Parts: sequence; structure tokens; C-alpha cells
Amino acid sequence: MKAIYILAAVVLVPLVCLAAQNTKDEQNGAAKPAGGPYVIEGGHYKIDFPKGWQVSRSAVYDKAEKVFGAEAVDPRGADGVPARISADYYTAGNLLFKSQQDFIDSNSKAAVLALPDDKYGPVKTAEVAGRRASIFEKESARTLPHGSPDAKKYPVLERTAVITAKEGFYVVKLTAPKARAAASRKLFEAALKSFRPAH
Repeated sequence: MKAIYILAAVVLVPLVCLAAQNTKDEQNGAAKPAGGPYVIEGGHYKIDFPKGWQVSRSAVYDKAEKVFGAEAVDPRGADGVPARISADYYTAGNLLFKSQQDFIDSNSKAAVLALPDDKYGPVKTAEVAGRRASIFEKESARTLPHGSPDAKKYPVLERTAVITAKEGFYVVKLTAPKARAAASRKLFEAALKSFRPAH
């Protein structure tokens, strides 16, 4: 019996410490290198971001709007646009989207004021962590540096997976320079394969 208690402590303590450290970093808004399973604040999901990428709160993270997320950014960058993978949990009743379908409709096709470089692929059905998911891609362009007469246009690829939850929904998204599309897709698929939702 004593051996069982010791084994449980060996397994559980590192996980508790990992979650606590992740929460501390998120609360401080600090970026930290990815390595091993990442547990989002509140334990809404777990994911393996690419090793060595810098992890911090995602752009849509907002407790008041009931959205929790983190993103990992490749510190090396490429063509002016660093690759990034974000994972967000939109809780039921979040203030950004009415439903999972609302998110898909708003992000998988051109809006009224669509930009000329925006190209949308079809929405495909898949399975992520045993859940139904919708996956789609978008090609666009970023002009950098903003407002500079020497600004250049950089092609960008976005690949988004919208995953069903018991309450709310999850979004795992890749944004990367098109020049590194193949390598970035592989890293994204690896992160998606590791994704473990809690709801």
C-alpha cells in the first residue's frame, strides 16, 4: 500500500507543478519555451506545442469574455512572419461567438469586406481526440512593416481546427509563412494529435 502511495505521488506531483507553473506564467502574461505537455489555466485542455517555441497567452484570451487560450510562436521567424500555433477554449456563453457553427461561418469564408489576397479552402470534417472537428484553410498576405514605404507583402497560410466540446468549443489554429507551409503543417498536425480536451 505504501508503494502505491509513493507511485501516485511520483506521477501526480509533477503534473500539479506543471499546471501551477503554466497558470503562473499565464497570469503574468510571460512567454516561456515549450517543452512537454502544456496545461492551460483552468485545466480546459492539454497540448504539446513545438519544442522551443515561446508560449504565452493567445490573442483572444479574455476571462471577461469567457475565452481561455495560449499560443506558441517560433522564435526563429521566417519571411517577416513567425509561425504560431494557438489553442483556445470558447466556453458556453462566451461573448465572441454564439456557437461553434457561428465561429466556422465567420472564419471559413469571405466577409463583405474581403481582401483581394484572401483565399478560402473547403470546410472538411475530421476527428480530433475522439471529437468531431471541422478543418479549413485560408491563404492571405501580411504587409510588413506596417505603414512603412519599404513594406513588403508576405503570403501567409492559416489552418484551423474547430473541435466539438460538451460545453462550448475548441479552436486550434496554425498561422505560418506560406514559404514554410509543409513544415508548419507537420508541426500543427503533431500538436493537434496531442490535443486533449477536458470538456
